[in-house]
Amino acid sequence: MYIALVTLSLILVFGSSTFMSIAGLLSIFTNNTIIIICMRLGMEIGKILTISHLYRSWRQHNTMAKTWYIIIVFVLTFLTSFKVLGFLSQCHQKAVQENHVIQVQINALDYEESVLRSQIMMIDTTLDGLPNHNSNPVTAVAEIFGIKGASIISTFIPLLVLILEPLTIGLTIAANSAWLHHGKNKKPILENNLHRGNNSTNKLKNLQKKYNLSVAQIAKITGRKKSKTCEGWLKGIIPTPPRALTEVQTWVEKKYVKKQKE
Repeated sequence: MYIALVTLSLILVFGSSTFMSIAGLLSIFTNNTIIIICMRLGMEIGKILTISHLYRSWRQHNTMAKTWYIIIVFVLTFLTSFKVLGFLSQCHQKAVQENHVIQVQINALDYEESVLRSQIMMIDTTLDGLPNHNSNPVTAVAEIFGIKGASIISTFIPLLVLILEPLTIGLTIAANSAWLHHGKNKKPILENNLHRGNNSTNKLKNLQKKYNLSVAQIAKITGRKKSKTCEGWLKGIIPTPPRALTEVQTWVEKKYVKKQKE
């Protein structure tokens, strides 16, 4: 579950930053759209692959190679951050312009209200439903703290850009680490389970031989409805559960060991 969430988070953050970066470039270079998209996608994917390669083979490279890789990642990160900053600023300016247009429309309606007295009630209803200022979650917070909306937005956008690319790098490293250790963590568990299963099987075989226990007796002692399961334990086909071994040992001690002591 952890690996899936880390990978999904990386894809979402990487995808959003790549989209904003490409959109920022397309707003500058309007010609050869396909080439711009392919170039930017290649750079962004190359950045993720470079970070992954550097993380996976850090000890295998000398200082010069590591330095070159870090410079490449730094330059690509700077370019992406620059384009994202431009994209977000452009989106904000567009939103301000749209709100300005709405305000002009509201002013026009106010003028019509003074002229068309007969429709004053309808115009009042229309005006009540239209926004009269640049209202969004950021400016709402600004109003709470008594800060100008433009000031808080000019601070919010750079902070968003500064965290986006480091988050992409961190998620890339986390995803690589999770996938690299995914298979390694399972092997010791499987080996331990097999080792425990073999020990339990050997002990069960020894008890069967020593006290001449039948498969039916073992099935009855362990509460198994099917004797085939017990046969699988003795043949080593099915790992013997430690609980089943304990039940057989307890039964043997009560049945034979205590009698011998008496």
